[in-house]
Amino acid sequence: MNELQMIRRTKNIAERLVTGETGNLPYCSAAAYWQINSLYLRNAEKAQLKYSLQSHFSGKDAIEHGSYFMQPLDREVCIVYGSFCVRDRNDVSKAYDYSYNITIIMKSGIAERIILHGGRDEPVFCVIRCSENHLYMLKESEILYIESCHNDVIWHCKDFCLKSRGSLKEVEQCMPEYFLRLHRCFIVNANHIRCMEEREITVTNGDKMQIPVRNYISERDRIRKICCQWLTLPKKSERKSQPMFL
Repeated sequence: MNELQMIRRTKNIAERLVTGETGNLPYCSAAAYWQINSLYLRNAEKAQLKYSLQSHFSGKDAIEHGSYFMQPLDREVCIVYGSFCVRDRNDVSKAYDYSYNITIIMKSGIAERIILHGGRDEPVFCVIRCSENHLYMLKESEILYIESCHNDVIWHCKDFCLKSRGSLKEVEQCMPEYFLRLHRCFIVNANHIRCMEEREITVTNGDKMQIPVRNYISERDRIRKICCQWLTLPKKSERKSQPMFL
C-alpha cells in the first residue's frame, strides 16, 4: 500500500473515534493495542474504549485534519503520524482549546497500535527501535540522558533504560538544543539537571556525569546558559509536534 492509502486509513480511524463509532473500527487488528493519553487498552475492550473517549468527544463533533505523514520501517510495517482538532457541528466557529496527535503503527495496512494524545497530555517525542519487533514511544520529559556504548545508544529514562543501535552523533543531530552533548559519551536533557558542581553534573535520578576536564570552565558556562534558556523556551504547542524515529 502507498503512503496516501495509509494516511487515508489513519484519518478514517480518527474520524470514527471523534464521532464515537468505536463498535466496528475499520483497519484495526483484533488484538490492536491502544494508548489514550495515560490509559492503555486492548481492541477487545471496546466498551471501555468508548467510555474513555466520552470525556474528549461529544459524538456531535466534526474533525478538522492537520498534517499527516508516513514513515516506513520495512516492507510490511510503517508508522503514520497526524494531528487534528475537533469542532462543534452546530457551531463551526467554535473550536476546542486543544488539538490531538495520533500515531498508528500499521502492519500490512492494519493498525496494530494506536496512540492518541490530547493537548492535556504530552505527545510522543521520539520512537526508539530496540530490536526487530520492539518499538518504544518516549515522551520528551521521560528522557534523562543518552549514553554511547560501542555501537549502541543507551536511553536512560525515569524508570527504565533502552538500548538501540546507532551512534550518539546521529542522535545529537535530531535532538533540540536543550539536549546537551557533554562529550563523546553523553547527551543530557537540560530539564533533568539537578545540580552542577565544579566538574560534575547530577541528573534527577542521582546519576553523575563528568564535565570534560579540558576547557571545563567554558563548558560549564555553555551548559548554564542553555539551562537558563530552557526557562523561556516556546510552549509545546509552538514546537515541532511530530515525533522523531531513531
